[in-house]
Amino acid sequence: MPDVHQTIQNWQNIHNAGLALNVIQFTTPAYDYSNKGEPGTWLYLEGFTVTLDGDTHTAHITITKKPTKEPAGASWTYCHLTVDRKGKNHVFYEVDDAGGARVTQTLLDFDGKQKNGKAHYKNDQINDAGLRAEIQRDLDLVFAYLA
Repeated sequence: MPDVHQTIQNWQNIHNAGLALNVIQFTTPAYDYSNKGEPGTWLYLEGFTVTLDGDTHTAHITITKKPTKEPAGASWTYCHLTVDRKGKNHVFYEVDDAGGARVTQTLLDFDGKQKNGKAHYKNDQINDAGLRAEIQRDLDLVFAYLA
């Protein structure tokens, strides 16, 4: 995917993009860099909700990438969606430069090292098929827009 600075610019304007989303609703798109690990390793894309089975939940996308001091530290490939509800709330993606996404179990930890998402979220089920089915169409549009 593109440089995170371009991702942030696209994210801040995503609510004006006219995407025909079914379950994602934008409030005020915002971003937040994690202060854990190396600077800029985790980037949170916030400011949206997801409606699942009639219930609306806040959510965010976490981009996990190499530290900014690395040569390729500004670009990203791995991210995960978190829906703020109990259990079955994380789906992990590997996203290519064109915005195509496939489900994975990989994230980059706070030090920029590959890690299994299940090891990071020990008490949660990751990549739940039901959640993936409900959110996939919308996320495909979001990732394509961010690319």
